[in-house]
Amino acid sequence: MMMDLLTLRARHRLKGLAIELGITVDQLIKFIVIFIIFILCSLLYRVTLEGGDLDYIKTLIPLFARCIMLCVLMSFVCTLYILNMEMKPRNKAIALTVCWLPLLFTLFSDLGADLDAHGQYNFLLFIVINLPLYITTGSLRFCWSFYRPNVRAFLKALAAFLFVMFCIFLICLGRVTARWDKGLNGVRIVPKVDQCRLERHGIPWHGFLPPRIMNFWSGSHDCPKNEQFSRVEGTELIIECDEAEAKLELFPDFHTERAYFKDHPYRPSYGNQTVWKTVPGRSRMAVPAEQLIVHCGSNTDFHLSFVQRTEVLNRVQEIHNRAEMQNRSKPTMNVLVILMDNIARPVFHLKMHYTTAMLEQLNRTGDSEVFQFMRYHAVGFNTERNTQALFLGQTEHLEQKTEIWKDFYDNGYVTTSVYAECEDWYRTFVHRPPSNFDHDANYAFCHTDYHPITNPFGNFQGPFSLRPRCIDGRYVHRFALNYLRESMRQYRSYPHLGFAALEEGHEGTMEILATMDEDFSLFLKELHDSGELDHTALFIMSDHGNHMSPFEVFTAVGKQEHYLPFLFAVLPKWFLDKYPEARKNMLSNEQPLVTSFDFFHTVKALLRLPEFGGTDTEPLGVRTVTADPTGVTKWGTSLFNRMPLGRTCATENVLDCVCTPEDTSFLN
Repeated sequence: MMMDLLTLRARHRLKGLAIELGITVDQLIKFIVIFIIFILCSLLYRVTLEGGDLDYIKTLIPLFARCIMLCVLMSFVCTLYILNMEMKPRNKAIALTVCWLPLLFTLFSDLGADLDAHGQYNFLLFIVINLPLYITTGSLRFCWSFYRPNVRAFLKALAAFLFVMFCIFLICLGRVTARWDKGLNGVRIVPKVDQCRLERHGIPWHGFLPPRIMNFWSGSHDCPKNEQFSRVEGTELIIECDEAEAKLELFPDFHTERAYFKDHPYRPSYGNQTVWKTVPGRSRMAVPAEQLIVHCGSNTDFHLSFVQRTEVLNRVQEIHNRAEMQNRSKPTMNVLVILMDNIARPVFHLKMHYTTAMLEQLNRTGDSEVFQFMRYHAVGFNTERNTQALFLGQTEHLEQKTEIWKDFYDNGYVTTSVYAECEDWYRTFVHRPPSNFDHDANYAFCHTDYHPITNPFGNFQGPFSLRPRCIDGRYVHRFALNYLRESMRQYRSYPHLGFAALEEGHEGTMEILATMDEDFSLFLKELHDSGELDHTALFIMSDHGNHMSPFEVFTAVGKQEHYLPFLFAVLPKWFLDKYPEARKNMLSNEQPLVTSFDFFHTVKALLRLPEFGGTDTEPLGVRTVTADPTGVTKWGTSLFNRMPLGRTCATENVLDCVCTPEDTSFLN
């Protein structure tokens, strides 16, 4: 009896509230249910905001993806239901506002961009999933407005449209899937080589998308124009300021001021490390510092220039003189390593059209030969483990290993590093400060145009941005490539080890990479036309595929590509003619499983040769070089040697493997 009385009172209250709102009781009950669903949706999204270290977050990514997807579907269905309810537009607007408020509050409660607070990336994923749903639904409703009330005509038109789209899909599917396993010069992945069967896991959906579709809403891919009043020509700074005086803000060398790098270098606490100098408004002078800002009134120009150092020349010349006295060969060949972070091999071919065409052209010139390694496999989830394998040949007992560039430094090489991000890269990933780079340009990339003081790793500014990365109206990668090119030019008479890490691939849409394509192809062309490639061993590579993309989160092929980066080696023809066994082995190694450990041993093998300051007279590619005498290095074989049979991910210390028949369940 009491329950009936309570129920009756509740109905009366609901009826009274419904009358006040101008809706029926049935509509009010539905609204309450929908509001509860939105609350549940908010709770699901809040689950995805949990923070932690990288390994912990990595285990939660599948759960986060499911929660966000479920939240999107729940909010989408409920929104559509409200829009189709028979009530006044004003009441619909009130209902939508009330329902969406708790979810919006949750969405905006965390807009962080690090592992502890990563809500900005969750929010972007929420928007990316929602957009096609609402666009498709809106388009259908718009078309329906033309056919109402002729349902049959609408269904016929819709069926015809879907049929045409399905036919287009089938045509594109053939092209997309055929392109996935294709390399340079029409070479394709052989499905089964030794113990590694590499099969595509599903449809590579990103191959269907037109260029720029993933971030069309982010604006132009061009850097904002900035009229410059100063320029650097060679080693000379030319200032054409209309003011009587100009001021130079000279920044410290990152290599020598590394101790101050714990905080953002552009914060006021770092200001006492800069040097100010007043010069005439129109003047010419030798470049006073590698990294400087020219101030002309309220206008500024930023310059990153390469400045040759006398102490470097003296060091290198002393080593060469000592080699002559000991009747040892002086090194004559350069080594150049270009690392592009977070790019899978299929994505590189999809986005870097000019560069792939240039690599194929280099192969046809007769001066150089290009090798591609189709089963180049990442050894870890992110940059840290892959970097350790690349440059230390080891991921354990790092304190017992020396960086590979130290060997070149000791052999009389000029060593240059350009890491295009405001980070002490070596201390972060190799866990030690490098002491063997003559030139290190990292500080330049702390410019606030590129690396803002607040929220530097956001989606719209910084090294992980899905908008173009620019400093002072110029692409960030141009500064890095120009610095590397100028270092080789100014030390042309001396052997050179150059390393550059570029971040254009480190974002979720995979669109920013294309902004570098034309410039990088021109960089390769200039290396060839200047003759530098005639005495350079060039390696172009990535450490791992994209782990920030929705395709990696939601598709098996995306997870597979995460562990399939790219590796190209470009070597002079005369060098390979001298070491024909090396050429033969490099070609045979294009299809088997290879890893970052193999790259380490490949570069170490070069150090044995007279062309690189070594003393080994045994032909390259004949002697197998694997573990070092100390027993510290356990994995890897030089790519100049034929890969031994029986190699698996387990034997090569690869944590997550995309080769079958090994365990690939993590792809599901």
